[in-house]
Amino acid sequence: MGELELSERDHLIADRVLKEVRERMQFLLDVGLDYLTLARSAGTLSGGEAQGSAGSQIGSGLVGVLYVLDEPSIGLTSGQQRLIGTLERLRTSGNTVIVVEHDEETIRVADHVVDIGPGPASTAAASSTVAR
Repeated sequence: MGELELSERDHLIADRVLKEVRERMQFLLDVGLDYLTLARSAGTLSGGEAQGSAGSQIGSGLVGVLYVLDEPSIGLTSGQQRLIGTLERLRTSGNTVIVVEHDEETIRVADHVVDIGPGPASTAAASSTVAR
């Protein structure tokens, strides 16, 4: 990301805001939404794109937070590994992460899997119930 040329006074004013913007932009890159532009209307976003862009608060660096994410991989055409990396970073930095997910790749990296449903467990969930 480019650098701004700011006076010392302007740096004092803008540093915290710029840090937050950079972290949220990095999150969008991490989950594969780097193709989105500010010129694109929110109404044209897919469900996954909207959730991913709204979820940029995840990239804010908070610690000790409970995150509950509802199918964060929906609509991702790329960036699955980057999303998984982001979820793992959230966990290892002292947060609790609960993910409602159907994507087998995401389920397989879970510390714990809880399968809730009217029928037998899905193949993905049944084969990935390994606690670390």
